[in-house]
Amino acid sequence: MGDFALADVKEIEPRWIRIKDAARYSSIGEKRLKSLARAKDNPIVGFPDPTSRRGGKPEWIFDRESLDQYRKMQARVLNPQAVLRRMNLG
Repeated sequence: MGDFALADVKEIEPRWIRIKDAARYSSIGEKRLKSLARAKDNPIVGFPDPTSRRGGKPEWIFDRESLDQYRKMQARVLNPQAVLRRMNLG
Protein backbone atom coordinates (compact mmCIF):
# COMPACT_ATOMS: atom_id res chain seq x y z
CA MET A 1 0.00 0.00 0.00
CA GLY A 2 1.18 3.50 -0.81
CA ASP A 3 1.48 6.35 1.62
CA PHE A 4 -1.55 8.52 2.12
CA ALA A 5 -0.87 12.15 1.32
CA LEU A 6 -3.29 14.94 2.06
CA ALA A 7 -2.28 16.63 -1.19
CA ASP A 8 -3.66 13.63 -3.09
CA VAL A 9 -7.17 14.16 -1.74
CA LYS A 10 -9.50 16.26 -3.87
CA GLU A 11 -11.57 18.89 -2.16
CA ILE A 12 -14.95 17.49 -1.24
CA GLU A 13 -17.90 19.21 -2.91
CA PRO A 14 -20.97 18.80 -0.71
CA ARG A 15 -24.07 17.46 -2.39
CA TRP A 16 -26.42 19.26 0.02
CA ILE A 17 -25.97 23.03 0.18
CA ARG A 18 -27.61 25.84 2.15
CA ILE A 19 -30.15 28.09 0.46
CA LYS A 20 -27.78 31.07 0.09
CA ASP A 21 -25.18 28.84 -1.54
CA ALA A 22 -27.84 27.18 -3.72
CA ALA A 23 -29.06 30.58 -4.90
CA ARG A 24 -25.54 31.69 -5.77
CA TYR A 25 -24.66 28.34 -7.38
CA SER A 26 -27.80 28.18 -9.55
CA SER A 27 -28.44 31.90 -10.13
CA ILE A 28 -31.99 31.33 -8.94
CA GLY A 29 -33.44 33.48 -6.16
CA GLU A 30 -34.13 32.02 -2.74
CA LYS A 31 -37.91 32.46 -3.00
CA ARG A 32 -37.95 30.79 -6.42
CA LEU A 33 -35.84 27.89 -5.13
CA LYS A 34 -38.32 27.27 -2.31
CA SER A 35 -41.21 27.49 -4.76
CA LEU A 36 -39.60 24.97 -7.11
CA ALA A 37 -38.86 22.61 -4.21
CA ARG A 38 -42.49 22.82 -3.04
CA ALA A 39 -43.86 22.19 -6.55
CA LYS A 40 -45.84 19.02 -7.12
CA ASP A 41 -43.35 17.61 -9.63
CA ASN A 42 -40.37 18.74 -7.48
CA PRO A 43 -37.96 19.83 -10.24
CA ILE A 44 -35.50 20.83 -7.50
CA VAL A 45 -34.97 18.86 -4.30
CA GLY A 46 -34.89 21.06 -1.22
CA PHE A 47 -36.42 21.20 2.24
CA PRO A 48 -36.07 22.82 5.64
CA ASP A 49 -33.29 20.92 7.43
CA PRO A 50 -34.64 20.00 10.87
CA THR A 51 -31.10 19.70 12.27
CA SER A 52 -30.04 23.21 11.25
CA ARG A 53 -31.66 26.24 12.84
CA ARG A 54 -30.89 29.87 12.16
CA GLY A 55 -32.99 32.48 13.89
CA GLY A 56 -35.19 29.75 15.39
CA LYS A 57 -36.33 28.34 12.01
CA PRO A 58 -34.89 25.36 10.14
CA GLU A 59 -32.58 26.47 7.33
CA TRP A 60 -33.41 25.22 3.84
CA ILE A 61 -30.93 22.91 2.09
CA PHE A 62 -30.85 21.86 -1.56
CA ASP A 63 -29.51 18.94 -3.54
CA ARG A 64 -26.78 20.39 -5.79
CA GLU A 65 -27.29 17.65 -8.39
CA SER A 66 -30.99 18.51 -8.73
CA LEU A 67 -29.99 22.14 -9.37
CA ASP A 68 -27.69 20.96 -12.16
CA GLN A 69 -30.42 18.75 -13.63
CA TYR A 70 -32.93 21.59 -13.55
CA ARG A 71 -30.58 23.94 -15.41
CA LYS A 72 -29.73 21.21 -17.95
CA MET A 73 -33.45 20.68 -18.52
CA GLN A 74 -33.85 24.41 -19.15
CA ALA A 75 -30.94 24.35 -21.60
CA ARG A 76 -32.54 21.51 -23.58
CA VAL A 77 -35.86 23.34 -23.74
CA LEU A 78 -34.30 26.60 -24.82
CA ASN A 79 -32.69 26.39 -28.23
CA PRO A 80 -29.55 28.59 -28.15
CA GLN A 81 -29.60 29.12 -31.92
CA ALA A 82 -33.13 30.52 -31.77
CA VAL A 83 -32.08 32.96 -29.07
CA LEU A 84 -29.12 34.15 -31.17
CA ARG A 85 -31.38 34.61 -34.21
CA ARG A 86 -33.81 36.67 -32.14
CA MET A 87 -30.93 38.84 -31.05
CA ASN A 88 -29.69 39.12 -34.67
CA LEU A 89 -26.36 37.55 -33.66
CA GLY A 90 -26.49 34.28 -35.53
